[in-house]
Amino acid sequence: MNDWSVLGLQKNPIPGNPARIMRLVAQLRQEAEQAENCASRLQHIAGRSANLRMEGEYAPKFRQVLINLPRESARLGPAHRACANALSLYAEHLQQAQLEARNALSLGMGADAQYKNALRQFYSLVPVIPSAGGVWRGLNQSTALYYSQQLPAHIREIAARIGNFAAEAERDRQRAAQLARRAEQSLLEAEQRCAQAILEAVSDVRAYHYAPLVRGGDLEQRFRDSIRQLPGDKRPKPHNLETILDRLSTHPHGQEIAEIIASGRFAKSQNFGPVISAMGSGKKRLLQSSVDQIRFANDLHKRGFRDFVFDYKGGGGDVDIWVRDSPGGSVGYQLKRLNDPRNPVNEINRYLRQLKKAKEVDHKVMLVDARGTLAEWRSKGYVKLLQQVHEGTHPQVRTGKGFLFFIRLDDGVIAIPPGSSLYRGGQ
Repeated sequence: MNDWSVLGLQKNPIPGNPARIMRLVAQLRQEAEQAENCASRLQHIAGRSANLRMEGEYAPKFRQVLINLPRESARLGPAHRACANALSLYAEHLQQAQLEARNALSLGMGADAQYKNALRQFYSLVPVIPSAGGVWRGLNQSTALYYSQQLPAHIREIAARIGNFAAEAERDRQRAAQLARRAEQSLLEAEQRCAQAILEAVSDVRAYHYAPLVRGGDLEQRFRDSIRQLPGDKRPKPHNLETILDRLSTHPHGQEIAEIIASGRFAKSQNFGPVISAMGSGKKRLLQSSVDQIRFANDLHKRGFRDFVFDYKGGGGDVDIWVRDSPGGSVGYQLKRLNDPRNPVNEINRYLRQLKKAKEVDHKVMLVDARGTLAEWRSKGYVKLLQQVHEGTHPQVRTGKGFLFFIRLDDGVIAIPPGSSLYRGGQ
């Protein structure tokens, strides 16, 4: 019952153990409950921090840590639970895909047995030498009549019926193979959704760990030192630098952004200085755009990318981040946040021309942060419309064929086309 070669496959296309995954799910849910209990206890302690007798210079900072700690730890429980839910859903998909694959194998083996039986009958009736290279799959009415053309009419009639039967059995085998491949593709998409949901949950905790930049400390000094390493005409001006530091001291990702810049890993990347300067611009909306660029670039760096260009303008286009991927091509990322527009697809389409014009970009990716849930976007037809944009079949939009779309929503990420990787060529 395990000869997958019947379906043209070398091995089981749906390996895995749903029961082991569900044991991990149970463990994660138990840890989620423990984390939530700990967060509740920390919240209780923090609520009574005013009653603690603390004196000296350390006291205000210690009280602040006590206040912040419950907020940070409160994310652990939901993150564990989100991972558990993602894995539980994946286990269900795995179990269903395995059932579909086994049914396909059973159908395929039955059809294969019928075909081989018909082939044996044909060989016993018509003097044809069997192929030595494996099972001949070409028996049908036409070939049966061709090979039996020198035989009596009644023999030819029987041969034709055998050929018809064999052809139908072969079609059944091929349909079974298609069912197995479809189950494999469906599981691949479920696997991608699961991985993205887990990454979102983990990123949420990691992102929350970072707090606003604390002014006057070692990190600020390292930040200033790193700014000095930028080319003179690219680094922020002194008054602009102070504005940037002030804004990072109130931004929820201020410490994270300061750490990334202080590391110097992008100091030699083209146009990194202007991205930093934009955080101190009179247009305050540019602060979040720069934060998004820097955080995503850091994510790419963690996955093995090293050759970066920020705000790439090649060919009159506009790409927020250009990277060289490992196979030797390049990827252009356009990052956008949607402020809950009435029609998000139309809003996304407004930026496609910028990507299209960008030269020397082999793979063009639109990464969008939007509101709503996966179910809402599917029910309203947004996913289908973006798929049409990708395929070049949208009735109105002519720009965007071949582009990849990743929509980060409240409860997960939509990848178009399904199964695509946001990190082409990364690790």
